[in-house]
Amino acid sequence: MVLSHGLVDAKSSFKASPELNAPKWKRVVVLLGGDSQQEKLPWNWEKALKLTSGLFRIHLDIRPNPDSRRPAVIAQLSSTPPDALIVWTDYVRTHKPYTAAYQRAKPSSPCVILGPSLTTDSFIDVIDEFVLQLFEVESALDKGVRATTLTNWDKGAKKVLALESSYFVMSDRLKASLPNCNYPDISRMIRHLEYLEDLARLYHESGGKLGNSIENTATQRYGIEIALFDSKLDPADVILEGEAQAGLKALPHIKVDDYKSPDRCGRVYFAIDSVNSRFIVDHVGLHDYR
Repeated sequence: MVLSHGLVDAKSSFKASPELNAPKWKRVVVLLGGDSQQEKLPWNWEKALKLTSGLFRIHLDIRPNPDSRRPAVIAQLSSTPPDALIVWTDYVRTHKPYTAAYQRAKPSSPCVILGPSLTTDSFIDVIDEFVLQLFEVESALDKGVRATTLTNWDKGAKKVLALESSYFVMSDRLKASLPNCNYPDISRMIRHLEYLEDLARLYHESGGKLGNSIENTATQRYGIEIALFDSKLDPADVILEGEAQAGLKALPHIKVDDYKSPDRCGRVYFAIDSVNSRFIVDHVGLHDYR
């Protein structure tokens, strides 16, 4: 993202803050790693993260090395809970004591768990992932709902199928598998599908000419990450009403959490039908598509 580079290169004198007489920004606590990771970060890493959050009208309360003072951090999350909590799990021994305390204190607020490793990812990649997560936090705060509003996929499946149209088609495989979907955060997955449905509408109305790549349009317009290929997969052609659609394979996919444990790493795989200017969704769930 160009945005990432701009934030990392921002002048050190610039500070993100609300405009005069503007509504108060939401406060989000971020639990990060300890001193051993500092040498891997650029000198202005903290400012870059705070500038990023300022784009979303969020005041970032960064807590490095929370494990060194866990009782105090848990007590603060319980007594004065922020509007949202983000835990970077690569550098926190276990997120559960923190997230459990926060969710007891503020059960309807966003609680995001992520963990891109600074040992393998560049800081630009970390910022990119952070931007995508802030889209989600901002959306949840604005709507005043939590990502776990829906509790079972029977209802979730109905919401997904209601999105179907001439340009956003559900395959036979998807319709059969949806009620048994094993992705845990139902509302979060549905939001990604709603974004994808709107992207499909734009693709259809423009005759496949978005004026930008599908990947960039998805990130810039909706804050979701799409990859058009998966080198590890060779799926069969998608099937609609019992008939295989020759040459249409669901390799493009949305990454719904890419730095989480296998039981929380979601994917939406879909085929792009350029002839009919439509998307055909074949898999919604964990990263276990075959």
